[in-house]
Amino acid sequence: MSLKRVIKKGEKDLNEKINLLFYAANKIKTGKLLWNLHQELASEYKVAFCRHINTLSLKLRKSLGELTIAILLAESKEELLDLLSIRDLLNGIRIILILPDGNKDSIKKGHALSPRFLTYTDSDFNWITAVLKKMLLNNYE
Repeated sequence: MSLKRVIKKGEKDLNEKINLLFYAANKIKTGKLLWNLHQELASEYKVAFCRHINTLSLKLRKSLGELTIAILLAESKEELLDLLSIRDLLNGIRIILILPDGNKDSIKKGHALSPRFLTYTDSDFNWITAVLKKMLLNNYE
């Protein structure tokens, strides 16, 4: 079942309360896959795609509504540190985090963001889609 079919199961007034935030500094490799997912969902939800940490920070400071899911891509250790620098703004937000590698230090830092799902840039992107689908379905139950 596609994400659009899952989304259409929900009532329209619930959709108004859901925000999806995508963060990927570069639209190459995994970033391009996130961009494509962003495009697929843009008509169904309030969706924002941020390419700069400052833009993400500004979006997070605004009132985001009842439910926010953030899909955050840290393609480098520096980007992971940038995300950690705004950790307080991510409180209460469901996070799917994509780390640059499986290094113990990266994993430890990634867990500091309290993600619902953690994966790596070289992992199968279908897992991200499946987890997002489940998170969206859980909102309607």
